[in-house]
Amino acid sequence: GLTGTLGSRTERDEIKEIYGVESFDVPTHLPCQRVDKPILIVDTFKEYWKTSLDKICECRKEQRPFLGICDTIEQSDEVADLLKKNNLPFKLLNEMQ
Repeated sequence: GLTGTLGSRTERDEIKEIYGVESFDVPTHLPCQRVDKPILIVDTFKEYWKTSLDKICECRKEQRPFLGICDTIEQSDEVADLLKKNNLPFKLLNEMQ
């Protein structure tokens, strides 16, 4: 069995074609608690980093974890620097470890 998501129909079809394996959805035991919020668009990278930092601080105040996913290692390093400058604890996981 597999744990997690196989993705969209395209990924499922690819797995079936490559491995000859069917897939199906298993219903969750408890209802999903995720709340999808509207997309926020900002004009500049400076505003993006400021908004991101504000959201991280908001999560910290509510004692909630925050997972940030970056497109590049360089971007993850920028986030790490931003968190360090603001004395926010974090764990950085990228290919450089």
